[in-house]
Amino acid sequence: MTAYIPVLCCSKSKTSELFSYNGKAIHFVASPNAAPQDGDLYCIPDDKISQGSAKTWRDLIHEQNHQDLIPTFKLYTNEVYRSLYEKFKGHFYIFSAGWGIVRSAYKLPAYNITYSRQGDPLTKRTREMKWPDFNHLHDDVKEGKVSSNAEIVLFAGTDYLVPFYELTSMIKNTKIIIHKTKGIDKKLGYVYVSYCEKISTNWFYKAANEFSMTGLTRILGQC
Repeated sequence: MTAYIPVLCCSKSKTSELFSYNGKAIHFVASPNAAPQDGDLYCIPDDKISQGSAKTWRDLIHEQNHQDLIPTFKLYTNEVYRSLYEKFKGHFYIFSAGWGIVRSAYKLPAYNITYSRQGDPLTKRTREMKWPDFNHLHDDVKEGKVSSNAEIVLFAGTDYLVPFYELTSMIKNTKIIIHKTKGIDKKLGYVYVSYCEKISTNWFYKAANEFSMTGLTRILGQC
């Protein structure tokens, strides 16, 4: 049986409260300059945690020593994340617009960042925002923690494609893009499978849920 590595994009709807540090809640956003003047602290993941400190929030999160954090597959309200984790465990990854491609059991704080063009100025991450994203998928393939023969399957909107290409271009595994968009920006080294269900908004959750139950069988048989 073919081994799969599903990668599902993140969701705006979170289960946890804002991350708290030294008694202050932190809003992780794409553009702090667009934040309201309400006295709260708005940061990007790679801002320094305090003036004069060399440590960023990403560094702090990487330490994984915070009781306030939960595994990423539990961070989002949609049950599909938990379903995929139950089936694939360490072979399931989540593509976070705020933090990169992370292991599904890795702990992340709540954040409000998206690659979607429909995002507002506060939350929308543009292609010019080159952050040192986590890339656990690349790391795990390189270190042999997941098989180089397993097929990587992405479930995400087209706004996530370019950053996904950037993070996976050096991975030699077969990389399958599930999509609904005609005229999709295709790249060498990737396989494209059209999802033909009559659903447009957040279609990737339904596709990922079907995948968790039947693999690619039903998706491939739709069109």
